[in-house]
Amino acid sequence: MYDDFHYSSLQSFSVMTCMMISTTLRRLLCRCNLLWVDTDLSEPIGVDQGRLVKHNDENFQIHFNAVDCGVPFLEADADCLLSSLHYLDGNNVEVAKHLVYDLPLEDKKGHHYPLVVKVTKFICGGFTIGLSISHRLCDGYGGSQFYEAIIELARGNNEPSVKPVWERERLIGSTTKLPFQDLKDVVSVAVSPFGLSTTLVHECFQVDLESIRRLKMRLMKESGNESMEEKSFTTFETLGAYIWRSRARALQLKNEGKTILSIAIGMRGRLDPPLPDGYYGNATLDAHVALTVKELNERPLLEVMKVIRHKKKAALTADSIKNTIDTICPSLEYFENFGPAFTSLIDWRPFGLKEKMDFGGRKLVNMTPVPCSESMSECIITPPSKLEPSMKGRVGIFLSLPAAAMIKFKQEIQNLEIIKPFGRL
Repeated sequence: MYDDFHYSSLQSFSVMTCMMISTTLRRLLCRCNLLWVDTDLSEPIGVDQGRLVKHNDENFQIHFNAVDCGVPFLEADADCLLSSLHYLDGNNVEVAKHLVYDLPLEDKKGHHYPLVVKVTKFICGGFTIGLSISHRLCDGYGGSQFYEAIIELARGNNEPSVKPVWERERLIGSTTKLPFQDLKDVVSVAVSPFGLSTTLVHECFQVDLESIRRLKMRLMKESGNESMEEKSFTTFETLGAYIWRSRARALQLKNEGKTILSIAIGMRGRLDPPLPDGYYGNATLDAHVALTVKELNERPLLEVMKVIRHKKKAALTADSIKNTIDTICPSLEYFENFGPAFTSLIDWRPFGLKEKMDFGGRKLVNMTPVPCSESMSECIITPPSKLEPSMKGRVGIFLSLPAAAMIKFKQEIQNLEIIKPFGRL
């Protein structure tokens, strides 16, 4: 799930009847899964059943009426085995696009759909759920609560164990500050021979546990006599630094310009008082790291990783969180000004969907993003497939690049398999 349907998520389930999930989804959507709202209509309406309408102050509100209310929901059948599509491993995006509901972002009045759902059944009994949720409605964690509600109702529960909570006023500040003052110098960003109009290809690279371990060990040796706390590198920090640099090299960004890494960070556990468990709205903030391409290429990877770690920690202080709440959210066009020099890194692993989703012993086997717009800035770290025990500990790296740049990026990822224990990265 990503900004304004930029990404849909697609889940595949093996050997499971589709009837139960379709019926449950239909019942759930009719019962207003996210929130009961009192309106002048005959019955309460869920926010997911309304439409997002942009007002003159640039803010969006949920609108309802008796004619257009409802969630677009489509059931489909596929005359092939889910295994023939490799359980949607992320490398056949064109096929995956057929498994999400291909609707315009807006209805005929220019209003946005908060939620769109498609369920596809395969002849093997497996099925996929293609779900698109507007990021204006909820973040990835909130989206995972929606999935959990589906599962619980499908298993016979009368209501979700975690009831949805609105309380959007908790994260409304003064909104007086301009966005991202440290990134306002658009003129200095690095340029690439690949323009924004270049046709993109999409791939999901699998990085195994051993490659991740070797990369961390290499950085640990470079850190020398630092404390064990300083040597405790997370997978996100380690791969984040490597992905950022590899992407800059693949896009041939010019050395003298700046490149920006944006990191999405959850702040639910940092608020005082804490948000209620059922809060499903956006509770994330962005930490930004800016380096010249020359610095990114020539600095040891350890230093780049430390800069990322420092920005993450600084973003989660009480003052930084308050500043984030008070900051006016920029439009998507704002980020497009940075072109290929901008990388947005998102981690889907903390959502825990593959561990939480249990249809009475039958589990989700895979989850993959489906890009619904031609943007090369997003890079998503995904959890491994549940098909084989050997995949445990792996991570997926999903991104979109021009074809020639993707070849170079693939070489950078393959280099992870041959990292030597000594020498500088």
